[in-house]
Amino acid sequence: MGKADVFLILCLIFIFGVFIASLFINFNFQIRIALIFSGFIAGLFLMGLFFTKPNCVLAGAGLIFFSIAACLFQYKYFSVLNNILVSNDGESVILVGQVIREPQLGYKNQRLVFSVEKIIFDSGKEVVNNQKELGKVLIYTNNYDEYKYLDRLQVQGIIKIPKNLGQFDYQGYLAKEGIAATLNYPQIAFLSSSEKVNFVQNLYSKILFFKKLMRVQMEKNLEPRAGAVNQAMILGDSQMMPDELKQKLSQSGLSHAIAISGAHIVLFSLIVFEALLFFGFWKKQAASITLFLIVFYVILVGGMASAVRSGIMAGLLMLAELFDRVGENERLLAIAGFFILLQNPLALKYDLGFQLSFLAMMGLFWFAPLIKNWLLKKSNGKWQEFIEVLSATIAAQIFTFPILIFNFGYVSIVSLLSNLLITPLMPFLMAFGLIFPIIGLIFSKLGWLLSFFDGVLTKGLLLIVDWSASVPFAILSFQINAWLVGLMYLIIFIFVFWLRKNFHNFEFLL
Repeated sequence: MGKADVFLILCLIFIFGVFIASLFINFNFQIRIALIFSGFIAGLFLMGLFFTKPNCVLAGAGLIFFSIAACLFQYKYFSVLNNILVSNDGESVILVGQVIREPQLGYKNQRLVFSVEKIIFDSGKEVVNNQKELGKVLIYTNNYDEYKYLDRLQVQGIIKIPKNLGQFDYQGYLAKEGIAATLNYPQIAFLSSSEKVNFVQNLYSKILFFKKLMRVQMEKNLEPRAGAVNQAMILGDSQMMPDELKQKLSQSGLSHAIAISGAHIVLFSLIVFEALLFFGFWKKQAASITLFLIVFYVILVGGMASAVRSGIMAGLLMLAELFDRVGENERLLAIAGFFILLQNPLALKYDLGFQLSFLAMMGLFWFAPLIKNWLLKKSNGKWQEFIEVLSATIAAQIFTFPILIFNFGYVSIVSLLSNLLITPLMPFLMAFGLIFPIIGLIFSKLGWLLSFFDGVLTKGLLLIVDWSASVPFAILSFQINAWLVGLMYLIIFIFVFWLRKNFHNFEFLL
């Protein structure tokens, strides 16, 4: 067994450890800690006592990785839930701190992620920590108020702990971002713009300014609905879309086409990579430049969790090009999962986008080739490009179907058709959406011309969305519980693995 195989096994064990920890989050705390500590000690014991036996060393390392994964999940989760802000739910407070992310301007309001440095309670008691933040809060405020990244503010309002919305664990969803509480429309006093910034903060500010210039180009050259779609799909500003359009996207099964996701980042990397090859760069040069631009693009869209995890996956694909390891998609998926959960173990349980991205990738890597081979044989090798799109769409739909039903309580029966119609447009939408605002900053007339083509493509997308959402009985509603979701995925995985092993090309159906 090579080093790469050992690392892969340890990555999978780490992911499994996070998964088990997420299942038993409500179990007795002392027992959980005792089990984690026991696993770690047992791992060290196996590695030390049987250091000459590779299998025992691997088993010991596996126990250590499992324990570390469970411990990281516990630490991340309870560091937010035990925050001082949580214990003061419903109290009126004055908070002093700083905006630590790009403000998210929405259709109805604006959201600020605020790092708290000082808390002043009604009683006059003050809590200050100059060395470390006291916690993060999510502030909802009017969308016409202008705030910027690194603005220092004084905020007065009532601390609210997020409440679950039906099956949606809103508190856990915010906890994965390190956010302990919310404030709704508090009184806000501007204190100052931060003058002392480090290199990273200064670079991030400049990237956000560049993003603002791109946003202005989109608003100037596109009609409102097309502009909102482009801002969501290219810049990650999905909050600017009206609720009516969001509802139609959901009903047509096309929400993923607009929101920044794994598909967008991977598509962005492929567009850049192929363009560099077209202009004469060598493969490794193109991969290196693309890797740098992936990092830039992830920062440009706000460094949101979905973009970061997608950037890791796309970055690993480019690293595979650099080190001649192309074709090891399953291995790259596991390694990407490990690094994402190492950075934020709560993503596995509370980030639906993470779940959907990786399930869709599993479908593309494991199931789509089987469907494609069977369809190619049935069609005698005709319509290959259409069959590749159809196979990828079917595989992704099947692998994401149970988790979508569980979270939303309905499924779009037109999603397969709408995704087939929209897939050929996506590379061109991404390309024109990226190029025209950048070109427009330098050559306004050329930017306007390119925006015309982008507008035509976006209108085509919106026509598909409107038509799909208008189909009678397009939504099929029903509820399933977590146990049924697990059973459905067990059946899907067993069926796919059985096909891969015994009937790789669907020969029994030919």
